[in-house]
Amino acid sequence: MSRRSKRRERRELKRQKPPEHIEQIANLQSLYNACKKCSRLVRWKQSVQRYNINILFKIYESRNDLLAGKDIRKGFSKFYISERGKTREIQSLKFSERLIQSLICSEILMLRFAPSFIKENTASQKGKGTLYASRLFEKHLRDFLRKYKTGYILTVDFRKYFENIQHQPLIDFYNSKLADEKVKNLIVGGITAYKTGLGLGSETSQFHAILYVSKIDHFIKNNFKYYGRYMDDSYILCEDKEKLKEFLKILKEKYSELGIIVNENKTRIVPLTQHFVFLKTRYKIGENNKIIKKPCRSSITRARKRFRRMIKLYNAGIMTKEEIWRAFISWRGSMIRRNARKSVYKIEKELKHDLCL
Repeated sequence: MSRRSKRRERRELKRQKPPEHIEQIANLQSLYNACKKCSRLVRWKQSVQRYNINILFKIYESRNDLLAGKDIRKGFSKFYISERGKTREIQSLKFSERLIQSLICSEILMLRFAPSFIKENTASQKGKGTLYASRLFEKHLRDFLRKYKTGYILTVDFRKYFENIQHQPLIDFYNSKLADEKVKNLIVGGITAYKTGLGLGSETSQFHAILYVSKIDHFIKNNFKYYGRYMDDSYILCEDKEKLKEFLKILKEKYSELGIIVNENKTRIVPLTQHFVFLKTRYKIGENNKIIKKPCRSSITRARKRFRRMIKLYNAGIMTKEEIWRAFISWRGSMIRRNARKSVYKIEKELKHDLCL
């Protein structure tokens, strides 16, 4: 298929009116596709295996529940993870509910509301992600430096973003945009399942989070050309520091109206002649406006400690050489896009010595 025909096909898909009624959404083929999607990489779980053994019966039962307007919520499986010294509570859904939430995202939310997002809203969407966000940021940097030679960057971070998202603005938005009561109840039920904020571990929560401050994204984009946001991390490039200071005050007021708290420790205005951080990558502008990017020092330190713990598990007979080496290859892949060859080489040398490779 030629590029022209592919573009034509994409345009035709965009012109198609997204489904609005539950009868259009809750068809067996869509439920089957959602089940296969949610089963990827987690087929080892017993709950997933039990569902897939009786997949035809289960999706038929889910379809009847959706058409009848039944409450599909079945509670959460709560557990905690520790990441970079932070303990986060994960509220995992039952597989049957996760399947339906995936269907809601792909058939309703993404088709209906994602086209209204600015392209610089880069989280939790098909074709976007951290790599897309970092490449877009670097493109903005190059274009800005080519035009202004130097300037300032405002980096904004939200404090406990998911926990501070208010239910009512989201409920009012969906009530005003959706006509089918059963579809509304499905989406609103996923929001009100949490006592406060939105929980980590839900696909619809991810979408609600990128939608929640979408209006402010448009407001910023109308005032600044070089802007981007990845979930709760955002940046603005400007040649005037005072303009950024005044605009930050306006932003804080707008965010506070939505209950969002700006993290003062991570929100700062930095000249482009100094180091600055975006998406855990430390940037610096070198000679001839060359963009130098390195991982944060803490990331290298954590990786070194993690591999040393793995070596102890290997010596105790708990882990194998292959498992440790696969983990290293995966980590090294994430470092390839950064100027961290020396750090990667040192850790690789230590691992080869300890594993006798």
